[in-house]
Amino acid sequence: VSFDITADKRLWKTLRVSLRERYQYTHQASRDIDRVKHRIQGTNLMTGEYVWDDPVDAIKHKSAWDRHLLRSRLKFSIDRKGWDWEPFVSAELHNNMSDRWHIDKVRVAAGTEYSISKQHKLSAAYIFNHENDDDGNENIHAISIGYKFKF
Repeated sequence: VSFDITADKRLWKTLRVSLRERYQYTHQASRDIDRVKHRIQGTNLMTGEYVWDDPVDAIKHKSAWDRHLLRSRLKFSIDRKGWDWEPFVSAELHNNMSDRWHIDKVRVAAGTEYSISKQHKLSAAYIFNHENDDDGNENIHAISIGYKFKF
């Protein structure tokens, strides 16, 4: 479940600054996972092949968890009248409210949006994503291609 609040302001007739605050709640139910473990006893000295134990069936229990995130994004774009292109840069922080406002993720993007018409827009961007959560520190580089249709 999530909801957003966005405010934007145009400065100097061309620069648009927007701030979006998004609250996101995620619930993962508890579950049991069946898995089979294969263990190596050792190696056969004559052939050099591995000697395996009989497979062991195991059930792993994963507990339920809840996550409350506040995702704050600050975006700057050049929105000039008469231009079909709108270049932008943005930065987004994922604040884990369940873990004393720990910042789990930082996402930075730079790209442009092209207006085909009033209802149709295409976008392309480079995104750098730095994750700092339970899985460790990980940097992800991505290219984003998008399409928007406005009713």
